[in-house]
Amino acid sequence: MYPTYLFFKIKDKEEGNPAVLTCIMWKRDYNLCGLKLEIGLEIIISGKPNIYKPSGRFSFNTKTVELVGEGVLKIAYEKLKAKLQKEGLF
Repeated sequence: MYPTYLFFKIKDKEEGNPAVLTCIMWKRDYNLCGLKLEIGLEIIISGKPNIYKPSGRFSFNTKTVELVGEGVLKIAYEKLKAKLQKEGLF
C-alpha cells in the first residue's frame, strides 16, 4: 500500500546556513497540484503551521504547491510545445 502523505523540506537560497522547514502534504492535495516536486525548484506553498506536541517539532501542513514566476510559464510552454510537435504542427 502506498503512503497517503509525503514529507519534503524547503530551504532558503542563501549560502551558508539556510533555514529549513519540514513540510507534510496529503497525497490527494499533491496530486491536485499537478506538479512534480524536484530538488532545486523554487516554489510557493500555502497551508498552516503545525507543532507536534510530544517533541515540540514545528512543521508545515501544506495544502498547495506552485512554481515561482517564470517556472510556471516555462513548464506551460514546454507542455504546449510538446503537444504541438506530437500533432506535427511545430
